[in-house]
Amino acid sequence: MRIPIISLLAVTVILTTSSSCSFTGEVSSDTFTIISYNVQTLFDTVDDGDEFEGFSLADGWTGEAYRERLRKISSALIQYTQEPPSIIILQEVENERVVEDLLSQDLAQRGLRYYAATASDASPIEIALISRYEIIESHIHRVEGFRDILEVLINVDGERIRIYALHLRSRRGGAEESEPERIAQIRALKGIMERNSLSGNVLPTVIAGDFNESADQHQLIQGAYQSALIPSDASRRDEWESEGSLVITGGYPSEMVFHTFYLEEHFPQPGDLPGSYHWEGLWKGYDQILLTNDFFDSAGYIYEEGGVLSHPALLNEKGTPWRYSVHTHKGVSDHLPVYVRFRRGY
Repeated sequence: MRIPIISLLAVTVILTTSSSCSFTGEVSSDTFTIISYNVQTLFDTVDDGDEFEGFSLADGWTGEAYRERLRKISSALIQYTQEPPSIIILQEVENERVVEDLLSQDLAQRGLRYYAATASDASPIEIALISRYEIIESHIHRVEGFRDILEVLINVDGERIRIYALHLRSRRGGAEESEPERIAQIRALKGIMERNSLSGNVLPTVIAGDFNESADQHQLIQGAYQSALIPSDASRRDEWESEGSLVITGGYPSEMVFHTFYLEEHFPQPGDLPGSYHWEGLWKGYDQILLTNDFFDSAGYIYEEGGVLSHPALLNEKGTPWRYSVHTHKGVSDHLPVYVRFRRGY
């Protein structure tokens, strides 16, 4: 399979802190949680000319409807979780103004004050990261023909971790037909990680976002063709890994193999939802948070659990994600948030 050649340009992001305010949430210094959430086309009320249909002022989009969307998204992030998240990765926000507006809801009051976001002329929707911890540095990696990759280095109570936030190519046009483009994006990401590794800049690493591909894609297609994500026991692992695929496992990850909760032996737990997205009658695990083996030793922060966050307010009458309608202003998002939780090791 021929994979498109990708050109990369790293751009330093100006790190931003919201206005100072006191934190009122309950967060232990011994644990922290990361959430990733595709919020489904969250546009503000400033017409930039590239809004999706229905989200411009000329189409009838209003400040009242926008503020209500912000309230719903904010609730999904901080009110329906066991503990307030410490780091949030978002997909499909229009720009950093939207991130600032989200912070002005309840997020900043709960200590989430730092953020970084992509800003691409090639896409009307961006990727963002919000953190209660200090962002040490951040970079936008331009990937020609695709959405940017956001790289953020965070100081978590003295422990430095690196996060790559991304949004892979959709499956529009067909799953197999669009697969080479997702592979190309993963190949670009692996190039970025390799350069960090060669420079000696190796840290516990998280890859999070909307992959538009389930962790079990290889099994679903019975290995008929290369996929962007492949399990560690795939028969053609070495070949496909060298051609761009990312290797994943539900067990203890080795070097350059990433852990995903979707492949854990006991996922999902009884009563839990098996995916974050629902399409054509099937649950899909498109939204993922992948972890390096650094989170599975006895030092620093250790992975404890992960899964899909669900709440009646996020679901429709069929029990699937309550897709937002710009026409009725009902719903929240066509995706559900996913999370991973860590505890401090000894």
